[in-house]
Amino acid sequence: MMSKFGAMALLALVACGPAHEAVAQDSLGGAIVGGVLGGVVGGAVGGGRGAAIGAIVGAGTGAAIAAQGEPRPGGYYYYQNGCYVQQPDGGWYAVSPRYCGTVQYPAPRVEYYGAPACTQYRSYDPRSGTFIGRDGYRRPFVDDDSLLGLLDDTAEAISGALGDLTDWGLAGTRAGQYRSDLAADAAGLAVLGRAGVGVLSEESGRHRPDAALVVVMDPLDGSTNASRGLPWYATSLCAVDGDGPRAALVVNLVSGERYAALRGAGATRDGIAISPTAARSLGESLVGLSGHAPSYLGWRQYRALGAAALDLCAVAAGLLDGYLDCSRDAHGSWDYLGGMLVCQEAGAVVADAQGRELVVVDHEARRTPVAAATPALLAELLEARATFEPPA
Repeated sequence: MMSKFGAMALLALVACGPAHEAVAQDSLGGAIVGGVLGGVVGGAVGGGRGAAIGAIVGAGTGAAIAAQGEPRPGGYYYYQNGCYVQQPDGGWYAVSPRYCGTVQYPAPRVEYYGAPACTQYRSYDPRSGTFIGRDGYRRPFVDDDSLLGLLDDTAEAISGALGDLTDWGLAGTRAGQYRSDLAADAAGLAVLGRAGVGVLSEESGRHRPDAALVVVMDPLDGSTNASRGLPWYATSLCAVDGDGPRAALVVNLVSGERYAALRGAGATRDGIAISPTAARSLGESLVGLSGHAPSYLGWRQYRALGAAALDLCAVAAGLLDGYLDCSRDAHGSWDYLGGMLVCQEAGAVVADAQGRELVVVDHEARRTPVAAATPALLAELLEARATFEPPA
């Protein structure tokens, strides 16, 4: 389901089919378009998830790839029947042959919305995220399955990069930033950059801010846990369009559990639908905390786990009854948007403790998220949170 579409403004292609069909089977995918660097349309999986970043190759092989490999669109190299890409750290990684165009897939097709059955697409507008046909109709570029595939490939690339990491300590760049944060960010940006989508990353800020689709990314949520070997940290990704959060993926990087959600289509854990508990009162609830409450607030029990995205997914899946941020505006949207959509699609409810809009794509904005299995429990949690204000 993963593919590449560059931030190019123009691409001509032909797609024909019955007007009534929803033919967006893999609209991020398709055969690599030769000669177009980055490719507005790149190698689709065609029914599978596909590999993101594979095994790193030796230095000698990497030098041979650079010297003898055949360059392919998007920065890939074809060498001895394999496909490789060089990452920002200088290492060469084996990837799926589809990225070098050696595996053929059907050309991408998009939903017609009542347009003529055969339409010449004269251009692609990255700002609106649409194809523009000769008839003047704009048509969506990304179908939901392909979008989740992009998020999945991004998470797999991050997992692969962290698997090769030997130093999980502080990076010395800014307070609280670890080497693992930087490695994860570089791997995630490489995949999303080839896709041409906008990005808001905790570690590196905004990328392609004019894009219609923005992936809000915390490449490593819970990096302090990760540095200490505490098995509760994740990659959190949320694709946001003009209507708000559209798709989310939160991957527990220790267990591999994948929490996914699509707007209006529910939420799953490893492909199985999830739902929250029926807890209605704080006194019966197991609550996840971020920060430190000044006193006992009336819960049955609490846990302070240290990764907001996973904490929110735990509410969605019924592992926790609620989640309470006891800190003061400590969370950026990358911390909670992925988990928020998973919660909402599972049937849980989420709000900001101060009543502010949670959907923000601004690197400077901070919020205080609170989540609950039921509206009644959310009301109690918000009431409890209003009894104190932590120091700035």
